Amino acid sequence: MSALTDILTQEGHYAEAGEMYRETLDIQRRTLGPEHPETLLSLEGEAVDLSHDGQYGPAEKLFREAIQTASKANEPKVLALAWYNFACGAVIEGRHNDAFEYLSNAIAMTDTGCRT
Repeated sequence: MSALTDILTQEGHYAEAGEMYRETLDIQRRTLGPEHPETLLSLEGEAVDLSHDGQYGPAEKLFREAIQTASKANEPKVLALAWYNFACGAVIEGRHNDAFEYLSNAIAMTDTGCRT
């Protein structure tokens, strides 16, 4: 389902993709849990989709939920990806200054948490 939602988004079918993201997210929250990386990726995907559809307010709420949940999960890589996706949503909306800030947060997470 996640792959299909990505294809729908790439083809510009935002309403259909949004519906499928919500279904996928509901299933993942129940089966994998809210802090699972795949669940968070679907949440961020729905937010990016909403950004494409010109609904930045609801998208921003979902991005912030993903970031807060990823922070609780103590997964720096997952948190860095959440910030990166938030930056992408901001770029889609033309909020370039916000995008740079969010991208800086993603880079900071990568610098401090992703070394092995």
